[in-house]
Amino acid sequence: MLIADDARSVAVRLADLVGETGQFEIVGPVYDGLEAKRSFEAKRPDAVILDFAMPLLSGLEVVQAIRKVSSTCFIIVLTNQSDASVRQRCLAAGADQYLHKSRDFEAVPGILAAHFERIP
Repeated sequence: MLIADDARSVAVRLADLVGETGQFEIVGPVYDGLEAKRSFEAKRPDAVILDFAMPLLSGLEVVQAIRKVSSTCFIIVLTNQSDASVRQRCLAAGADQYLHKSRDFEAVPGILAAHFERIP
């Protein structure tokens, strides 16, 4: 699993939260969109959690880049952006989930577990 967020404290906290489950190997965290794209291309993780607003490439651009090479990667955009048009663009580009940090942060491990339990 790749975690990308330009706020280092958020990325590290999220990596710790997901890592505590013992279900996922964490790639990263990384701190900008270009690094996220490159890490995905090099490691091909099964899941990516990324912020929308990042330097060098936006989360939307990273989602688009991932979907060009993978239809199976589970992508969560976890952001503070509450604009409905941003949400719609991310989902249309191929994000599987669009979550708000203030409401959904703690739910991420459960969402990941539920997704991967459904995969045979």
